[in-house]
Amino acid sequence: MKKIKALLIASFLIITIAGTCFSANAAIQVVNKVQQLQQPQQSGEGTVTGLILNESGFPTNGSIVMLFRAGYFVPTQIIEPRNNPDEQYTFNAVPSGQYRIVAAKLGMGVGFTQVFAVYDGVTTTVDVSLDKPFAEMNYTGVNGTISGIVRDENNEVVDSANILLFQKGKLLPCKFIQSMLDGAYELDVPPGQYRMVAAKLGSGTAFVPTFLVISGATTTRNIILRNPLFPGQQPQQQQIIVKKQVLLKK
Repeated sequence: MKKIKALLIASFLIITIAGTCFSANAAIQVVNKVQQLQQPQQSGEGTVTGLILNESGFPTNGSIVMLFRAGYFVPTQIIEPRNNPDEQYTFNAVPSGQYRIVAAKLGMGVGFTQVFAVYDGVTTTVDVSLDKPFAEMNYTGVNGTISGIVRDENNEVVDSANILLFQKGKLLPCKFIQSMLDGAYELDVPPGQYRMVAAKLGSGTAFVPTFLVISGATTTRNIILRNPLFPGQQPQQQQIIVKKQVLLKK
């Protein structure tokens, strides 16, 4: 009887030790995987180029083109393509990663792409078709006004600057206008929260963070176009780090 009891105890200890070792190995494997996920994404830079097409599929000029990192609302680069026959745009020195493009043209519409990858030393060709209407504004109420003056870094007024208005959280612009000869612009919109991006070839770019428009009131947002273009943004990996910390505590 004592032999049987000793045998049972030994078996239990073996199973417990084996289970502990297995759990430890599993935990180590998961930690290693998390550490691998935390490694920096592929470094280097690539090029993004393509055509801006109208509804019929023909190249068109006079568009503004914005490059966004996937998951971000602030463009990393904005360009106004030159008025050439093939209307080709090119983004140079684009850090490797995931991106999307939004383009717009006065009197025509908006175009956007699905997320695509940019690789080190590779030229990625992405054509954009302006076949979508501007985003509908889901705010209601008596309109308010957004107005201001567009200037460059030398405090000179900038005419014909391209200004795109976005509702908070929306990927597509809801309005697109150009500044007047004196640099002034004005937009009538329903009350709500908005942001803006602006650009003019040779003058620079600007981003106006989210602001509030109140019913019946005028909101002033002066815009300064600056060079160089927006710097690239690295996606946050906070969620992965938190998972690792929780695992190590266990």
